[in-house]
Amino acid sequence: MLNLCRRQHGLGVPETADSLQPIPLEERHLPSGTGSASTTHLLGINNPRGVNALHPDANLVFEAAGLTIIYGDNGSGKSGYARILKRACRARDRGKAIVPDIYAAGYPASASASLPFEQDGVGGVVEWQDAENAPVSELSAVCVFDKDCASVHVETPNEVAFRPLGLDVPDRLARLFADVAAELSKQKAALAQARAGIWLTPTWQAQTVVGQALGRISADTDADSIKRIAELTDVKRERLAQLKRDLADDPASAASQLRVVEQAAATLLKRLAMAVGGTSDESLNALLDAVRTAAATREAAAGASAAQFRAEPLPGVGEAAWRELWKSARAYSENAAYRGQAFPVTDKDARCALCQQVLDSDAAGRLRRFDEFVRNDVEVRARDAEHHRDAMAGSLRKLDLRTRSVRVPLQAVGLYSGSVADAVRRCIINARLRRRAALRGIVGEAAAPVAGPPDAVKKVEDLIGSVRSRIEELVASSSDEARQRLVAERDDLADRQLIGGMMPVVEAEIKRLRSLRAVERCLKALSTDPITRLGTSLARGILTDQLRDSFAKELNRLTDGRIRAELVYAGGNRGQPRYQVKLIARPSSKVASILSEGEQTCVAIAGFLTELATSSHRSTIVFDDPVTSLDHRWRRSVANRLVEVAKERPVVVFTHDIVFVHDLKDRADEEGTGCSTQTVRRIGERTGLIADGLPWIAKSVEHRLDELEKRARASKKKYESGDDEVYGAEARSVYDDLRATWERAIETVAFNRVILRHRDYVETKHFKKAIVLNADDSETIRVNHGRCSDVVRGHDQSSGRNAPVPTPSQMLDDIKALRDWVDDLRERQRPFRG
Repeated sequence: MLNLCRRQHGLGVPETADSLQPIPLEERHLPSGTGSASTTHLLGINNPRGVNALHPDANLVFEAAGLTIIYGDNGSGKSGYARILKRACRARDRGKAIVPDIYAAGYPASASASLPFEQDGVGGVVEWQDAENAPVSELSAVCVFDKDCASVHVETPNEVAFRPLGLDVPDRLARLFADVAAELSKQKAALAQARAGIWLTPTWQAQTVVGQALGRISADTDADSIKRIAELTDVKRERLAQLKRDLADDPASAASQLRVVEQAAATLLKRLAMAVGGTSDESLNALLDAVRTAAATREAAAGASAAQFRAEPLPGVGEAAWRELWKSARAYSENAAYRGQAFPVTDKDARCALCQQVLDSDAAGRLRRFDEFVRNDVEVRARDAEHHRDAMAGSLRKLDLRTRSVRVPLQAVGLYSGSVADAVRRCIINARLRRRAALRGIVGEAAAPVAGPPDAVKKVEDLIGSVRSRIEELVASSSDEARQRLVAERDDLADRQLIGGMMPVVEAEIKRLRSLRAVERCLKALSTDPITRLGTSLARGILTDQLRDSFAKELNRLTDGRIRAELVYAGGNRGQPRYQVKLIARPSSKVASILSEGEQTCVAIAGFLTELATSSHRSTIVFDDPVTSLDHRWRRSVANRLVEVAKERPVVVFTHDIVFVHDLKDRADEEGTGCSTQTVRRIGERTGLIADGLPWIAKSVEHRLDELEKRARASKKKYESGDDEVYGAEARSVYDDLRATWERAIETVAFNRVILRHRDYVETKHFKKAIVLNADDSETIRVNHGRCSDVVRGHDQSSGRNAPVPTPSQMLDDIKALRDWVDDLRERQRPFRG
């Protein structure tokens, strides 16, 4: 965008941007859902190539109706599949280009995958490449939601704003304009500073033709017109030489020349004062004191750190590298991870801002100790001393000690007194050497001491005094009008001769002024007023009463009425029409300080579903970890709502929250909504491997029994081959899992999920099914659970006992015993359903 703007207004762009062209808005950039009746069902992701470390032969399947749950632990590759869908389908935040597995040999230049789909009953496959700037047109009706795509965000500390799809475009465009304008403002400031010094202290006369032309120089000045003024014929050159000879003794001319010398000397005097003052013994000793003070206070802070953190598991706490790490962690926590909360956040279930693991009590205490150390007086004094030292050293480095920056006044003074000009040069060089020695001393490098500066300041002051005296004498003796006309002629010719040798400087100034004008035109073109008008116009058409009512209803469904809020138009600014979320009962309250992160997520999901309600199709929608910041109340509400939505359109949910998986499955079972599950697994370095169903820990009793029967039958070959050692290990593994399945059956079947381990509530409405339990059930459980315990090696067994392992047929009978008991119990519970 910056290069497009620069090129449009005549500014140079990098060679790589020469062929850059703006991309006009096309229909494929827009979601196809709002005005199209076509329904697209995404059916899976096949053969991902160059997508993180996903296995290239993996195939993920989505159902064309109902609910599809994709479960995966952290690091399994689940997020890689979600990234594909964000890039290929419709998402508010498509994220950055997908990174391949950089450790794999010969990884492709860009990510790709096969995406089977069905549109209005007609099947197809998109061969997706991660190179497009927009969603794949066939999949643009498939919408993706994750934490980065939320349509709700905190505008100010007290405002929560909602952006329906479309209204965020002016908002984002205005921010882009501001970013581009910021870059151009930097260029404008640099151009303002780039003006050559000769324009500040000109050596030409203001009243001459040249002086007047240079005084009017602008971006529209034609450099050739200045060149024509500078052209002198041989006759004119001879005339200039004659005038110089004739006026050599002219008092006014001599005074004018001396004024040039005086002005040049005054310029040098200012520069010398800066150079001598900045590198004087007093200044350098003050810097040395600051260095010593910083070192001493840092040593004290390091001692305090070493004493305070001697018992910490890693060394170096409190040192420079650690402090930078702490500073970065603070910025990330306060600006992104835990916005609005003081760092460090050590509440229950809080996560480390660096490793993002949940903080246990030791880690939380360590963070608090670190924060106390950073805030204590010793560390603060050390940082202040270092900042003071760095500021003094920075000022020393910024001193302009270049002789070329005063080349013109040096030449002028040199023509009058070469010794004074040489003294100025030596003084500036001496200041450079003293600065170099001082800066080396700061970083501990050895540097030979440099003597104090030569007394050039006094020589320049004496020269100025003598020149002023001479000027006063000459002015007092000059009064001949005719000679003044000759002087004017001589000055005009002399300036024309002068300008002939400085045309590169003139051309550079014209170029600078033209660039400055182009930058100002760019900045004017970046006004956000039209964007604000566009956003306001869109808002009035999009945010109808019907949409606002729909939003309120969705929010009520998700939060069971705990958040009663509405959308209120709050004006616009810089392309951003503001529709704030206001609490109905207390519209003046500071919403952002009232809504928790989880409640804001509910508002975001409500906005997402509200937008979908306006579409005329029923295409697939995808949720990636939608409940990461929610507690059990909101999580169940979201699960209930997603199952409701799955009755109308296919819903795909990626999650690593096993409790949320059970909430979804339980609700789907209650509502009779189709629900399929798959697990994304990691095996060694291979990620993204797909397995049907859920992992063992999350499988239902029936699915566990199916798997146990398969394992029991598979072990028969080992039994018949006489490989007792291998068969025994496999059989004990089966009985170990069978015993766990009895325990799971007690939890989920006998007590009907009334109480689940690690769940923070009791589901009392299902307790009535537990009344069918009797003494026979208790005995069945005791006998079969005990039989499993006798087989597994929960403890070291006596070598003399060496009890035989059950045969495969006995193993199948024991598995059947659990299945029969579960079937019988469910049949007895049937009258108590509902």
